[in-house]
Parts: sequence; structure tokens; C-alpha cells
Amino acid sequence: MSDVPISIASGEYDRIRAIRDGLVKVEGCAVTYHVVEPNQLFVRNLKNQEFDVSEMSFSTYISLRDQGKAHYTAIPVFLSRAFRHSAIFVRTDRGIASPTDLRGKHVGTSEYFTTMLVWMRGLLSDEYGVKPSDLRWRLGPLEQPAREVWSPPLADGAIGNGATISPPSPQSKSAVADFDHSIEGPNPLGEGRGGPTPTPDPSLQGGGEHATNIEIEAIPAGKTLAGMLADGELDAVFSARPPSCFLRGVAGVDRLFPDYRAAEQAYYRKAGTYPLMHAVGIRNSLVEQHPWIAGNLFSAFAKAKEIAVADFEKLSAFALTLPWIEAEYRATQAVLGPDIWPYGVEANRKAIDTLCRYLHEQGFTKRRMGVDELFAPLIPG
Repeated sequence: MSDVPISIASGEYDRIRAIRDGLVKVEGCAVTYHVVEPNQLFVRNLKNQEFDVSEMSFSTYISLRDQGKAHYTAIPVFLSRAFRHSAIFVRTDRGIASPTDLRGKHVGTSEYFTTMLVWMRGLLSDEYGVKPSDLRWRLGPLEQPAREVWSPPLADGAIGNGATISPPSPQSKSAVADFDHSIEGPNPLGEGRGGPTPTPDPSLQGGGEHATNIEIEAIPAGKTLAGMLADGELDAVFSARPPSCFLRGVAGVDRLFPDYRAAEQAYYRKAGTYPLMHAVGIRNSLVEQHPWIAGNLFSAFAKAKEIAVADFEKLSAFALTLPWIEAEYRATQAVLGPDIWPYGVEANRKAIDTLCRYLHEQGFTKRRMGVDELFAPLIPG
């Protein structure tokens, strides 16, 4: 029986290289591997389902699964995961000494619905009692000036199902961000650019106070989040990439958690959750036709990750360009355990369930999705 030809696409990571380079085979499959910047990949697959197997935004996937609109079925391979305390940048002259001080502040971010933002809002709520409606959200590009585009709200200031957005001011048109990684029709509400994008719906059971009275406004045309933070027009910016004003050392701009490593490790010790960002999905028709393919893909990705992690222990001649790689690896294991990047449902059950809860609380799913309804059975081939 001949191998099934499949296309796989993901970002460039050490943990996929053994598959990409052919060192690890997907049993029963003839693989063509494509490396694509993740945000571009999300758009391409939401619009055209271009690849058979693809890295995908985990929050978008769960939301689409809830709607019955997911074109892919996930396997518990999490190619991207990250703590996000490091992503909060603030003005130091606004009295923001802790997350609780963000209440009532103007907070800029590139999009409202991203997995990162879902986790960050959940963190603020769980750990500090700060609800999404406590912040005044401002959406726009981090570094590239927003272009003038104004799409009127659907009705009475509502976008989609629930989030409110302010009309443009008399002085300037509102703007939709010309986001760095978007393709054709960027959507500041979230990762669903080019496809159905959920918006927070206060009517959804469980959404309640987390999804009501949320002020979302696009920043003015010609502005950037980095520039507005530097100029004091924003109180804070949530961004995985440090804004240029922070990198330049602009006075009055700093991280809310300067020692974010310590803060993130303390969070993990308390909450026991290592946030998940991206999963791997298989085209529904493919996994229906070849049910064994899910298990074989999982095994291949797991093996590729093991090969990548093994480089941390090559100490006679370092495989990685980091002088104290062994010390860093052991210190990380001391916090996260022997497997610092686990795949599989059981090893990640708490994190998956927490994300499902956050999505429901924030009004992005009609019900709280269950962990075990998200993944294809891992049937060995």
C-alpha cells in the first residue's frame, strides 16, 4: 500500500525540524513540509484550508469547534506555548505598580481575540480580580501606522455579538490596523482574519460580567501603539513583541513585571498552568478517511521534539549557541518538571481546560468546551 501524500505547515521551530528535514518519518505518509510564518498560516487556512496538516491558533480552533465550523481536528501537539507576564508594558508615570492598577486605564493591543489575549485576560481575572470590562481597550498596529478604514458597527455600537466599539472621533477617522502579519482584510478583533471571528457575547451562558460593557476602540489613523505609549496617549500595551519605545529606552516606559521570569515561575508554581498557544490540526476529511493518521502524526511530532530537546544535553561541543545551556535547562526542569514542553492530553489537561473556561467566561464559546471533545483519537497505524 502506497504512502498517503500530505502537506504539513508550521512556523520554524527546532521541534519540527526533524520532520521537515526527513529525519523523522510520519509512518504511512509522504510528507511535503512548508514553513510559514504562523499568523500568515492562520489566515491561509481559515480562508482556503490550504494544508492537510497545520499549526493553528488554539483559541480560534476551540471557538470554531464550538460553532461546528472547524475544518480541522486537533491532535495534542502544542507547537507554541508561553507565559505572558512579559507582554505587559506600562507607563511608569500612571501609578501602575500592579495589575490591579490597570483598572480604568487605556490599554493598547493589536487584536482583541488572540490566544495570548485570552490567557492574559484570564490571568488578570483569576489572579488579580481585574475583569476585561475594567480596561479600556484600544486596538491598532504596534509599529506600522494604522490606515483609515471605518466599518460602521452592526447595530447600536455592537460588533458581532457583544463587544462595544466607540464611533470615530470628530477629529479623526477610526482606523483598522494594517497589521504586520495579516493578509487581505486584517481584522483587529482577532486571529480569525479571513474567516469567522468570534467576538465576546454577553448573552452566552458563562460569559456574564466577563463579556459585558467592554469598551473597544480602534486607534486613530496614522497612529501606532508604540508611539502612543511613548507619547503617553496609552497607559499600557499588551504585546508579545516589545514595542520599539521600550527597546529604545524611552523614559516612562517599562514592563509591569521587570523580573518577568520570576513572576511567571511563581504563577506556574501557584496555578500549575503552562499556557498553550498553538496546536496542530488535521483536515477533517483526511482524518475521517485515514483515522490512523492522527496517531502517526502525534508520534512523529513527539519524536521530533525529543530530538530537539536532546540538543540541550550535548555538552562536549554545544549544539546550541548558549554558553550556560545545561544550567538553563536544569533550572527550567526544576520548575516545569523533566518534560519542559509536554505533548498529549493528560500532561496538558489543566491548561486545556483552563483555556476552555477562559473562552467561555469571555463570551467566545456558547458553552464551556470539554477537553476530550477537542482531539482526534490517537489510533496507531
